[in-house]
Amino acid sequence: MPTTLTMIKQPQGAFARQIRLLRTQLLAIHPGQVIQFAPLTPSADLTPLVANLAVALANIQQRVLLIDLQLQQPRLQDYFSVDPVGIADYLAQHNSLKLTTFTPKPTLTLLGAGRSAQPTADLLGTPQFDQLIQQFRLHYDLVLLLTPPLPTTADAQIIAPSSDGVILTVAANTKKRALTDTLDCLKTLQVPVIGSVYLT
Repeated sequence: MPTTLTMIKQPQGAFARQIRLLRTQLLAIHPGQVIQFAPLTPSADLTPLVANLAVALANIQQRVLLIDLQLQQPRLQDYFSVDPVGIADYLAQHNSLKLTTFTPKPTLTLLGAGRSAQPTADLLGTPQFDQLIQQFRLHYDLVLLLTPPLPTTADAQIIAPSSDGVILTVAANTKKRALTDTLDCLKTLQVPVIGSVYLT
């Protein structure tokens, strides 16, 4: 999978066409406003997929907020210039939010992971996190949440109920057990699966 913003650098390429197809399919099913993107395993890095999808959505004037909730291993800064003060700083210290507008596509807003010495599950488990997501619903058409794997991390499971549903990303070497465990986890959390994306 490309490790750059292909939607900007190679908008006519094969990967960009796949991203536009995913955008079309996503909007056709009316998934809700807040969508969690979660890999089944740590090897399935979804950051390039979701970063390019966010740009593709901004291309059609969707107001998009992309949040890096991979708090232990943030990756959004590999694709965008995001403020180092992010959502973890806000949740830990109630600092002002540092939202970044992606200049080439001004309808795309970014919120980085930030840093905190506190356990990430403790930060995400506070009422302030869900309240923040509810506030974002008032200002954006779509809020895309980049999260660590389900069902092996508490962070991803804590985040899920604040979303309208989850899109699972599946790597080529993913075992059936990982998929079964993930679906069981989401059933317990009462969070719907919007769809899945196979990573090659």
